[in-house]
Formats: sequence, structure tokens, C-alpha cells
Amino acid sequence: MSDSRLSALRSELSSTFHDARVRQMVALGRRARTDPEAQGLLDALAQGDASERRLALAAQFTRREGGAVLRALSDESFRVRALAFELVPLACDDAQALEALRMAHGMRREQSLLRELVKRRRHAVIDAYLDGLAEHPDGATFSDAVPLASAEGLRRHLARALERPSHRFWERLARYAPDVLGAVLLEWVGAVDGEVDPVTRYRVGRHLERLAEQVPDTAEALLGLLLARGIPADVGALRTLVRLRPARTLALL
Repeated sequence: MSDSRLSALRSELSSTFHDARVRQMVALGRRARTDPEAQGLLDALAQGDASERRLALAAQFTRREGGAVLRALSDESFRVRALAFELVPLACDDAQALEALRMAHGMRREQSLLRELVKRRRHAVIDAYLDGLAEHPDGATFSDAVPLASAEGLRRHLARALERPSHRFWERLARYAPDVLGAVLLEWVGAVDGEVDPVTRYRVGRHLERLAEQVPDTAEALLGLLLARGIPADVGALRTLVRLRPARTLALL
């Protein structure tokens, strides 16, 4: 790569607006997969000031070089680091993404990265992260992530998470694994005679309507247990079950 080509690129970038600069870097990243000169330009920009480093990193939307993204997680610029974390699920392999997740955990910014990994169905990374956390669990941080694991990872870590469940744990369990949530609540309600404890009552009341939509068999079983003990039915859940299975639900009343 010649100095003149780098100077020309810098001139092009400085003479246009931000969105156009990003589009140019995305195109350069695509070329860099097979073009050594394009890769050289990216390498040179990555050694520049914070704005150039961020532009070079934007090329990873198409270049997808996980090592470059991982290195950028330690950049002194907050904006560069933020973009690097955004790129992790897209550009990094499982080992690199796991390292990035551990770094995010140390910075207390793992939640946004976890959400992006889930969107990309990178559950193997989350499973490995949880396996590491399980050796030294720190309460809410561990339980928060358990519902985001694969089905196997969730089964492996559920009991530990239930020892110190967080509010986020319950909300994520309801969203990502309603069948597991329903099974837990059904077990808790079925384990006692008469009135259930306030925590279980609250969780059933909060989630029963969603369970009725997503796992109606479990919701019907929960509703039957509650009604048999004289505990008032959740109106929203009852309405949903009547709509989905009117005869069976009305028979419970």
C-alpha cells in the first residue's frame, strides 16, 4: 500500500459526510477480504486518531475479522469500544466472542452484549460464559443470563439460578423459556397444600396470562390447582384460556 493511496483515502473521507464515510468503509471492508491493498489501508487507518480507528473498525461489518474487533475492545476511545462491542456477535468466532463477553462482564456492560448474542442465536457462547460464571457465581449477574442459554444450558444452570433469582431472571425466563417458567411455578404450587407463599403467588399472578398464551396446558394446570384451593383466578389468564379452550376452562370454574 502506498502513502499516496492512504493520503487519497483520507482526503476522500474528510470531504464527505458521516454516513457516506461509513458506507465507503463498509465497501472497503468487503474488498479487504481478497485485496491486500484494501487490508493495508484498513491497517493504516486503525493506527490513526480515534475517528480514523472508528472508521477502520466500521469496515468489520463486512470484513468480519474477529481479531481486529477483539483488539478494539481495549481502545482508549469510548466510541471505538462501543462499536467494537456492537460488532462482536457479527464478526467474532465463539472463542473470541466468549473473551469479549468476559471483558464486558468486567466492565459491567455484559447485558447489551448478551442481548445481541441472543439475537444472533449465539447460545453456545452464552453457555460457555455461564459455565465459567457457575464456578464463582455472583448472584444476579449469573441468574440474569441463565434464561438466555440454550435449552441444554438452561437445564444445567436452572437450579443454581433459582437459589438467587433476580427480577430480570424471571422476566427473561417468561420471554425466552415460558415452558420452563411454567414447569417451575407448577412444581412450586403443587409442592404445598392450601395457600401458596407470597413470592410464588406474585410470580403466578404476574406470569399466568403470558403462560396461558404460550403454554396453555401448563397454565390450565396451574389455574386448576389455584381454583381447587379457593384462590381467585387471574382475570387476564382466565379470559385467555376461555378464548383458547372454552369448554375445558369453564369446567374448572
